[in-house]
Amino acid sequence: MQILGRRLGVVGGHRQRPWTRGYIQPLLQCTTWEMASQEGSARRVAELDTPAFLVDFNKVSTNCAKALAQCTELGVTLRAQTKTHKTIEGAVLQTGGTRRGLVTSTIQEAEFYADNGFDDILFGFPFIPHHMPRAAQLTRRLEKFHVMVDSRVAVDVLVANTPPPGKTWSSYLAVNCGYNRGTGTQHYMNVFKNYEHVNLR
Repeated sequence: MQILGRRLGVVGGHRQRPWTRGYIQPLLQCTTWEMASQEGSARRVAELDTPAFLVDFNKVSTNCAKALAQCTELGVTLRAQTKTHKTIEGAVLQTGGTRRGLVTSTIQEAEFYADNGFDDILFGFPFIPHHMPRAAQLTRRLEKFHVMVDSRVAVDVLVANTPPPGKTWSSYLAVNCGYNRGTGTQHYMNVFKNYEHVNLR
């Protein structure tokens, strides 16, 4: 079994998030019960200070490959959620090396993946007016960038702003599938039909 390890940084007494700009370094492969330090030397897992991030590389690789294969068999496209690992390496495995087709939970994560060569990114959190400037930049930079809407307010914000040249606003409608976590309805689907520069997916 291979273990991938990375120490989480500490900034100002607070644990630094793995996706923080300028922080991520490549995960280092090492053997069971050992973890590579940031300097590249191996240490026993029992000797590690916490917090520490450990991944069974073989299991993760196998699971990602199975998920991609199953979606291919079903004739659907997998859009992988990155909010748990927030790493380049994990997203590469989830996309089968294509670096296309991700979901992020924050606009910062979307920018991070865009900065590292990923495209076709869905910002999977309900869109609000505050997100507009950064969403516009991502729409301009990427071939495909999508936002999620769950209210008329979000739709109105998109309509009130002209998309970058040659682009349209691409949006996904959050629909309540029984978990009461989304408020999208057929009403909003009908609303989208009236707007030239807003595409509903």
